[in-house]
Amino acid sequence: MTPVGDGITGKVPDSPTTRLAFRVWRYDSRRGALLSLNAGSPVRRNTWFLPNAISSPEGDWNKAGLIAQCGRSKQHENGVPDPGCSCGIYAAIDLQVVSTYLSREAPVLGIVELGGRTIPATQGYRAEAARVAAILLVDEMFTLHHATLEKVAAQYEVPPLVPHSVVAEEYRSELQRSGLSPADWEQLKRLLDEG
Repeated sequence: MTPVGDGITGKVPDSPTTRLAFRVWRYDSRRGALLSLNAGSPVRRNTWFLPNAISSPEGDWNKAGLIAQCGRSKQHENGVPDPGCSCGIYAAIDLQVVSTYLSREAPVLGIVELGGRTIPATQGYRAEAARVAAILLVDEMFTLHHATLEKVAAQYEVPPLVPHSVVAEEYRSELQRSGLSPADWEQLKRLLDEG
């Protein structure tokens, strides 16, 4: 059951808001692109990052953001993500959960801003839209060299941040771009649909 309101004060916001969550990516150094874990490779069966939850375009994380499509090509009455399907862009709210995906194959840990239709998932959220919001400079033993991560952050025009909290929302004040409004998400959706 989802708590009413913001989970802290119990107040319901006057307007829709974005949510911040954690995400791990693969990194294509040749193209300088972040890729979803499930882009072009099989996904572990016991994972909550389901193979049919791929966002478009084919797992590449566009600098402007992503708009989810149903991997089963279903037309859901209320859009993507649908509670009865596994579609949507996944992100975790528990840093311990998402850090288990950090590996040589997926060495980039960061924060995403989720917008549009966003629903609770088993270990976080599933969203209609997402964009990279920050790259976390975790210990180089677990990730890429900090110089490479800073280069990735520059390519995506987001800040490289030293982790200081296990709560993604606590990074909001450090993000360079302000939260996107519902109108911004709709414009992003139109631009990505055209391109």
